Amino acid sequence: MSYQVLARKWRPKNFMQMVGQQHVLKSLQHALDAGRLHHAYLFTGTRGVGKTTLSRVLAKSLNCLKGVSSTPCGVCSACIAIDQGRFVDLIEVDAASRTKVEDTREILDNVQYAPTEGRYKVYLIDEVHMLSTHSFNALLKTLEEPPRHVKFLLATTDPQKLPATVLSRCLRFHLRPMAQGDIEQYLAFLLVEEKVSFEKTALAVLAQGAKGSMRDALSLLDQAISYGQGVVKHEDVVTMLGAVDRDLVLKLLEGIAEQNALKVIELTEQFAHSVADYSASLEELIAILHRLALAQVAPSALAQHEQHLNALAQMMNAEQVQLYYQIALTGYQDLIVAPDQRVAFEMLILRMLAFTQIDEAATSRSKPTPAASLSPSGSALSSPISSSASAAGAQQGARQAAMAVARQELSRTGGGGAPRLLSSAQASYQNDKTNSHIERAERSFVGEQPHGEQKNVQQAKSPEVSFDAGSQHDSQGQQASAQLNWHELMRQLRLVGVVKQLAAHCCLHSFDGNTLILYLDPQHAGLKTARTEQSLLQALHQRLGQVQLLIELKRSSQETPAAQGVRIAKAEHAGAVDAFVQDAKVQALQTEFGARVDESSIQWIKP
Repeated sequence: MSYQVLARKWRPKNFMQMVGQQHVLKSLQHALDAGRLHHAYLFTGTRGVGKTTLSRVLAKSLNCLKGVSSTPCGVCSACIAIDQGRFVDLIEVDAASRTKVEDTREILDNVQYAPTEGRYKVYLIDEVHMLSTHSFNALLKTLEEPPRHVKFLLATTDPQKLPATVLSRCLRFHLRPMAQGDIEQYLAFLLVEEKVSFEKTALAVLAQGAKGSMRDALSLLDQAISYGQGVVKHEDVVTMLGAVDRDLVLKLLEGIAEQNALKVIELTEQFAHSVADYSASLEELIAILHRLALAQVAPSALAQHEQHLNALAQMMNAEQVQLYYQIALTGYQDLIVAPDQRVAFEMLILRMLAFTQIDEAATSRSKPTPAASLSPSGSALSSPISSSASAAGAQQGARQAAMAVARQELSRTGGGGAPRLLSSAQASYQNDKTNSHIERAERSFVGEQPHGEQKNVQQAKSPEVSFDAGSQHDSQGQQASAQLNWHELMRQLRLVGVVKQLAAHCCLHSFDGNTLILYLDPQHAGLKTARTEQSLLQALHQRLGQVQLLIELKRSSQETPAAQGVRIAKAEHAGAVDAFVQDAKVQALQTEFGARVDESSIQWIKP
């Protein structure tokens, strides 16, 4: 017996064997069992989702010798004849090859005659949208009021091309693209029945390549079995399809998250040798970023085979994932006009490396500024404004006031020792309406200071600000801060990515010269992974030698670098607000026009 392809051999013969499309099957089964039969059905959907197969099963249910039902027997002469394609009362018409009105009239001339063998004469018109306008006009009257023994089953991949007069005369069912999981399960079942060895990961690649079409999946499976000489392997399927290696894309995203430029460049070289279609690579990258965003919002929503994405999702925050997704989406459009797709793809990846989150407060502090001093009473912030800048108005005043606050904060934290708290007068500037700025600062961390700025900070002479009586630091934490300034050390380590986030949310507990013990608030426990802890330890080795690192999930009264960044950002904003509302022009607007100041919209403009 000659070989029969899998798509034909495993074509479903009843509703129970159909995969997916339950919304359509349920309606048809209930209609058949209740005897509520329409005279014309229209099945729409992309290729390979079961339109023709469903039509044949429906024709079998209508003409089964044991009666009209949703469960045809499959053994009577009518069922066997339909399965073999020789049932005389099932007239299959390929509208793509019979588009003329004469062909349609020839078919309609035989509609009036009773069926020869079956209960109904069934007209199955495939790709019905290919009929000409005159053919549709000739079909309309018969389609509206056909003889009782006639049923029309229409199938199309492009229902938009059908006239509204035809659509209104049919009961329409849209068949959706097959879910990737359903395709994988069916392929696995089929291979077990065919006694063919396979790897599950290979089936995932085949299902993805089918793009929702079961027929395409079966055709690709036939090809994979031949390519692998009776065995379906992941590596063979990837090579056969020229598909994108998902693991390679994951490694690339991991390198971007770690800000490891060398690793990213090496991986792009691998892409150049193993990937033929950069568009497909970018599609896979976009798909993974979508799953990462989903993992960050609802980790339980991931499928079982996607659980490994949770680790990668923890390496990036939500803003980074959204930024990378938008960069990839824009880059996908650029591939069309790029003279070299490889160059366009590599530039897109480098763009992801270049666009990283920047701590706004830290960036503003990284610029060298003249020293400023705090008034001895500690009750007000001094903001020296030069006479040449006094005419610049409210904007210049707000800028200089905010700069003064930033310089005062740096003068208290740049010289070593434990971080100091704001005075009571400074704390009074904090306003509830600045939550949006505070939340943005919480997502960023303390940046690096140029050597020139550190020099200016050390030269600035400002009176010591004592701790409030209510604030308490444990004795061990104070001793550790005296031995090692964690804030200054973190700036020197030049950390990036998730490792920087981990370090910024830690505070120093103790350091005896060999073991460095850090406290991490339990609410940030997700930052502490084996990978991030190892990366932080390697950075510490470069500054402190071969020390040991221990990170404990405990709360501490000490201020972390991240909290310090938030505190300084609040003070900067408070200074800008104070300078703005004290401006004479602003006060005049409030007096004359009843204007109100939206303090949350005021930002310190960096010089």
